[in-house]
Amino acid sequence: ADLADFQHLDLEILVVDTNKTAARIVERELVNCGYRVTMAVRSFEALELAIRTRPDLIISSGVLAERSGVDLASAMAVIQPTETIPFALLTSSDAGDPALKRLPASVAVMKKGSGFSDDFAAALERFGIA
Repeated sequence: ADLADFQHLDLEILVVDTNKTAARIVERELVNCGYRVTMAVRSFEALELAIRTRPDLIISSGVLAERSGVDLASAMAVIQPTETIPFALLTSSDAGDPALKRLPASVAVMKKGSGFSDDFAAALERFGIA
């Protein structure tokens, strides 16, 4: 899918990743597509930001320092201020990874690497924000 095919709305995306290089790559891609991006490095920082700012989408790495991205997705899915915020997990894990089985059904999974654009476009479509 070509991200240029999607209408870019005024969307705020919260990106959560402890790997600053990887986070900057994702941020650059999103900003180049016209999205506003807020960055968080730690899972608890992301939770606080999400409650305070109510982003239109959260993209979290599966590997975080304090709690995993799966834990963060699970927490966000059950607390009232964040339960309706679309959440996507960015991972290099295979679909059969046992940790991914713990993800709430509402979470989109995006693969790191060359498939990121296609997975991102599919997540936007899935969440009805594209």
